[in-house]
Amino acid sequence: MSGGLIQRGPRELKSSGNSNSAESSANDALQKNGFQLGRTLGIGTYAVIRRATYTLDNLKTNLACKIINRKKVPKEFLIKFFPRELNICVQLDHPNLIKVHSILERNEVVYVFMQFASKGDVLGYLMKYGALEEHQANYWARQLFSAITYLFSHNITHRDLKCENLLLNEHYQLKIGDYGFARYSISKRGKDIYSETFCGSIAYAAPEVLGGIPYLPKNADLWSCGVILYALHCGALPFRSDRPRAMLVAQVKKKWVFSSPAKDNLSPEGKDLVRSLLEPNTEKRINLDAIRRHDWMKETMFQILMNKYFDKSGQRK
Repeated sequence: MSGGLIQRGPRELKSSGNSNSAESSANDALQKNGFQLGRTLGIGTYAVIRRATYTLDNLKTNLACKIINRKKVPKEFLIKFFPRELNICVQLDHPNLIKVHSILERNEVVYVFMQFASKGDVLGYLMKYGALEEHQANYWARQLFSAITYLFSHNITHRDLKCENLLLNEHYQLKIGDYGFARYSISKRGKDIYSETFCGSIAYAAPEVLGGIPYLPKNADLWSCGVILYALHCGALPFRSDRPRAMLVAQVKKKWVFSSPAKDNLSPEGKDLVRSLLEPNTEKRINLDAIRRHDWMKETMFQILMNKYFDKSGQRK
């Protein structure tokens, strides 16, 4: 097996069978294929994420591994969501998307090995350092929308965009991860596919999702991007409620304001883009093409923002 192997379906792992337990037997099989599991990074609803390494010709690659036990997940997830996730994630190849390395299977357990984001996620970064300066927010936003452009161009929607799913590599490059709710948005006949499933977190869900009506997932993804941009600028979320109905009312009535530091420091162009994304009327919400042409997304704006914080020698003003 070569480094960077991506397969259309999970490959069955085999071992000598000499181990005394199913777990140690699986570990033996993984090690024979060059993989070594490390400490647990997180525990989700249906999966466990662990650190991992892959070694080939004495060259070690740091990875993360998503482990799913087929016997411990709901039937709907196993039949509907999980195969769709595997089908999509093996096809993705973009610098701002977490890339799958290998998918292997041992009995009822599936191991999805993927790129490791050593600097955690954007939520953790915001909790540690607070709101971003505008040039940094712009830098990450450009990476976010670059990834979204790639997904949409392949008729894929994420449906669970949130700060927790924006991961950071060793260079603090942003990468979208977790494709558990991802799906194709266009049918084989070329028609839009409306979603009816409630996906993701309430705080990032678009009004049409909370309203329980069939929705176009691309529109909903862009609303979630608006929530993310607000969080980058303000270090908080625009809508905070555990009750979907109350959240929906606040969204529709646009009951949100820019909090500090964005209230006083964010450029008019930056504020305009956030407002355009957090538009409850889907017919008026900004689309991806308009986002890419927006003044705040232009290269000249990034240079203006950099000049605001740094002099020509690169020293902070």
